[in-house]
Amino acid sequence: MRLVPHPDRVENPNTNMGGKVFTSIFCLFVGFFFYSTNQIGAGVLVSYTTQLVELGAESGNRLQAIIDSPGGPGSAMQTAFNIFIIIFQLALVWGKKS
Repeated sequence: MRLVPHPDRVENPNTNMGGKVFTSIFCLFVGFFFYSTNQIGAGVLVSYTTQLVELGAESGNRLQAIIDSPGGPGSAMQTAFNIFIIIFQLALVWGKKS
């Protein structure tokens, strides 16, 4: 039995290049806004946690642990994950269909 790829999955020379370009731009904008929101959230968390710690609130110490964690908002892990998502989306758009 010979498997034949679905016609929609085969690279077509008539593929709308404009669609790929606009989809790529969309992916980049979504990634940028996702990153910006993450950084803003991290800034807000840091500023309010600092105030809570200065007031002596126990919740400030728990929030500080979140800030110090590798996967906390605004961390390098979050940024790397964001970059991974963008690369994955662009690979889906531009990758050769087989």
